[in-house]
Amino acid sequence: MRLALAALSLAGVVSAQSTIDGRVINSVTHAGIQGVSVEFYTLKGTQYRDVTASDGSFHIAGVQQGAYRYSVEKEGFELPPG
Repeated sequence: MRLALAALSLAGVVSAQSTIDGRVINSVTHAGIQGVSVEFYTLKGTQYRDVTASDGSFHIAGVQQGAYRYSVEKEGFELPPG
């Protein structure tokens, strides 16, 4: 059985402090998911990565301001539709 990986719950995409804080949760149980690879990237090749902690949280510091796309991945999980 594959559980859905919930979309990111971000505390702010890019704040004035140039950090990205968020949490990845299971959309069924709402529990944080440990070990999820989180990546933010631009079309010009800038990348920032982290792996979620035991509560599903992540923190990426030193982020340049701009427009970013993101991906989250963990074996056995998939993003919910939409």
